Amino acid sequence: MATTAQHIAARADGDLQARFIAAAEQKGVPLAQNWVQAHFGQLISVDVDTVQPGTQNIADVHAYAVAHRQELIDALPPLPPPPGVDPAAVTDAQLYAAIDVLLTPDTPPTLPDLP
Repeated sequence: MATTAQHIAARADGDLQARFIAAAEQKGVPLAQNWVQAHFGQLISVDVDTVQPGTQNIADVHAYAVAHRQELIDALPPLPPPPGVDPAAVTDAQLYAAIDVLLTPDTPPTLPDLP
């Protein structure tokens, strides 16, 4: 059985809820979005294990997937920072040049001396 924290994490997963809504629509549930939203806590709590009934629900499966995904993320090399905060991607000189273009439209941009 999932912990309450794992249940909350599954319940807060918007992608999972969207998939439940789509599945309910495909199954012909009237007002599928409202129905899923009204029953979401129950949907992630009911038994879904067809091999060993009573041993697994969506929150359990979700918790396992979250933990496994985090293991894979942790094994990756570090990613570079997003381009907007990475001065190696978008340099200060490029920022200054863009500002110069707007401040003096008749003059070509000048790049500052870099340290």
